[in-house]
Amino acid sequence: MDAAFLRFLLPADAGVCIAAVAVTSGLVSLTLVTTGDGAICPKCWSVTTTVHGRYRRTLHDRPCLGFPVSFAVTARKFACWRTDCPRRVFCERLPELAELHARATSDLTAVHRRIGLSVGGEAGTRLAAGLGLATSPDTILRRIKDGPDEPAPRPRYVGIDDWATRKGHTYGTILVDLERGTVIDLLPGRDGEAVKAWQAHLPVEVITRDRWPAYIQVATAAAPQAKQVADRFHLLTNVREAVEKILSRVAADVRAANAAVNAPADQAPTAPVDTPPASPSRRPLSQARSGGRLRGGSRGRSGSDGSKS
Repeated sequence: MDAAFLRFLLPADAGVCIAAVAVTSGLVSLTLVTTGDGAICPKCWSVTTTVHGRYRRTLHDRPCLGFPVSFAVTARKFACWRTDCPRRVFCERLPELAELHARATSDLTAVHRRIGLSVGGEAGTRLAAGLGLATSPDTILRRIKDGPDEPAPRPRYVGIDDWATRKGHTYGTILVDLERGTVIDLLPGRDGEAVKAWQAHLPVEVITRDRWPAYIQVATAAAPQAKQVADRFHLLTNVREAVEKILSRVAADVRAANAAVNAPADQAPTAPVDTPPASPSRRPLSQARSGGRLRGGSRGRSGSDGSKS
């Protein structure tokens, strides 16, 4: 590959130039050299041109024509010239090419972040491998967490409630953007003073809150143009508590009525079961005949006894 062609892979203001190109069967390796005259000390912000030494830094970039690309950057270490600066030696920064201590360029990091935001960690790893951007699920999730937050619009519908760092002792105030479903801020205390300072410069249209007097006062004073709404959670909680109070007053009557309704069903006599009459036992014919002979014989003996008398 031509070095002039590969130069378009680098940011225009990256502060490096291509010193050598090595193309192997599975990798494109570029040797980069920094071109700046000096560097700014990260501690005292003074500019120095005193080079203390050099070091090698390896960065991975997006693939080119299906080949993985690796940058071998020869960067410099500078010595701060100020005697009162606690940082004596510092490494050269390349903010347009890569972040501090990063092993991948900013472009590759941005691609990993977009893949993770689209399909997630595990699926993003499989997709990245097919695109020649091999990485791990943990790396994709780390790219998402380290990424900058999206610029949030000014909240119009705000929910205010208290929260406890230690229940019964320490409380704070939580502000929620109801449109985006995200937490705006966590404020100390629940007396409303921090909320008043926060809402003073925001055009809030609707405020949902509970019946805490401090929140009512601060919402009226800080945002008089906003409509105050009792949120659904506290409305349902109030309804439940009111129903429980009513039922506790008439609990004895409810139990008595329940017993009266269920008593007939519990004490109803059971219907008699009709059982068929037992059929007369039939003795065997031999027993009947023998019984008849016995009765006949006794009658004959009694008759003979009477005739004798």
